[in-house]
Amino acid sequence: WLAVSMICLLWITSLTPSSVFFSRCDWQEFKRTLKTGGYVFVLAPGTEHLFALRQVIYEEVRPYPVDKMISDIPAGFQQIETQTVQGEMQLEHSEQIMDLLAMTPHYWHVKPEQKKKLEQLSSLNCNFDMKLYVIQKV
Repeated sequence: WLAVSMICLLWITSLTPSSVFFSRCDWQEFKRTLKTGGYVFVLAPGTEHLFALRQVIYEEVRPYPVDKMISDIPAGFQQIETQTVQGEMQLEHSEQIMDLLAMTPHYWHVKPEQKKKLEQLSSLNCNFDMKLYVIQKV
């Protein structure tokens, strides 16, 4: 296993598995670093991911675009499987809610008054909705 940004793969040339979690796919780097037959596992938000959290911080909540992260799979790769991963999590106090916010890109866009609304919550029942794509280098 290797946990780095794609920009740090300069010296690597023969990975079998690789993964991308909620980030852009650098297909040129995957083409260079993955062995033929190797896999890329892409985890992307589903349309309703963290909907309850987003309802608190945004006036209008837009669904995440479906399949955006894999819309540009180049020749030499083939999507072989897609699975939906869904569930709910019960956040029991504001610290957990703020920790969840800090793990998302919303943290960087939230306005102070929106952040204050979150800090005042004592609990939040929040769903997660993710897509797992399995892509193979052929």
